Amino acid sequence: MCYTVTMTDALRATLEQALALSEEDRRLLALLLQELLEQGREPAEIPEWHKSILDQRLRDMEENPDDWTSLEDAEARLFKRDQDVA
Repeated sequence: MCYTVTMTDALRATLEQALALSEEDRRLLALLLQELLEQGREPAEIPEWHKSILDQRLRDMEENPDDWTSLEDAEARLFKRDQDVA
């Protein structure tokens, strides 16, 4: 792998440990790191045009629930697909 940033020895060692983890553990680690980065941040304000789109999608979801997939079902299908590929 080629990295364009200068890493400390501690970061390089941590990265090597992370690369040795299973794919599932690396995903979890990435999520945990993202949560740490987001702690203490002020939430970004959602622009009005985006709120309008979200409201439209919510109405559509409520009116046509069979046209939508839950996050849990989508994740299950994605993780199954990843396992089938591996």
